[in-house]
Amino acid sequence: MCYTLFGNYYVDGGLINLVRPVLNYSLTHGATTKYGHEVTQVIPGNGKYKTITTKGEFTSRFVISGIPLNNTQMLFDSPTIKKKLQKYILSSEQLNGAFTMSLVLKKHQQLPVLHHQLHVSGGLPVIGSKSIFISFSHPSDTLRAPEGEQVASISTHIAHPQHKFIHDKQVIEKAILDRLEQEGLVLPEKIISFQSATPGAWQFWTGRAYGAVGGYPQYNHIKPWQMKDARLDHKGAYVCGDTVYPGQGIVGVCLSGIIAYRKLMQDHF
Repeated sequence: MCYTLFGNYYVDGGLINLVRPVLNYSLTHGATTKYGHEVTQVIPGNGKYKTITTKGEFTSRFVISGIPLNNTQMLFDSPTIKKKLQKYILSSEQLNGAFTMSLVLKKHQQLPVLHHQLHVSGGLPVIGSKSIFISFSHPSDTLRAPEGEQVASISTHIAHPQHKFIHDKQVIEKAILDRLEQEGLVLPEKIISFQSATPGAWQFWTGRAYGAVGGYPQYNHIKPWQMKDARLDHKGAYVCGDTVYPGQGIVGVCLSGIIAYRKLMQDHF
């Protein structure tokens, strides 16, 4: 229940290398991966599911949705499923988006800690966020950055992302960089380049409703066992990801996938 209190682990080359072994394993065991197929509708019927995408249609016995419940509800052409999901759906007011920055830096020091959270007194301009998270690439990781350089990933939460359309990114960027300079974590003369992204960018690139990130937050009035379980329609559709049980984080998402798999095998095999 408190895995975030344990030490952080570093993956050479970034978190993409958590995904590649799974992908490679699947491909070597006969799986097929289709890229660039945006799903627009899922139609249940006759014990099968027709999945309509921007590039074609697929028919399958089972469907597993790893996207947020907000998006899943919109895709399924089934009043029963839409009604069943409604009690679990959280609105934008209850979710968080993110303002993120990626930096390329001249390597200047051996940091004893790669992950930091900085508190911002009074909050950041425009978005009001009161903390900044920053993670540096490991100095010896030449997959993430070439010799002599280092990359850093920055994020900060934005409450009610649908309500906050950001027009002026520069003022937020400056406030974040100023705060990092105050702590001596990022010095201006060491910055080679940087870019930032708003919830609008997250919505465009990931398709997640409102550009929300981090899954469904933990609330006192929602107990973990009251979250949506893996079975979507008890016929062949399942859900996993950071908006269903057990919730946020890489560990939670991986466990939700394992649960969906085991439920499917238990139900049908």
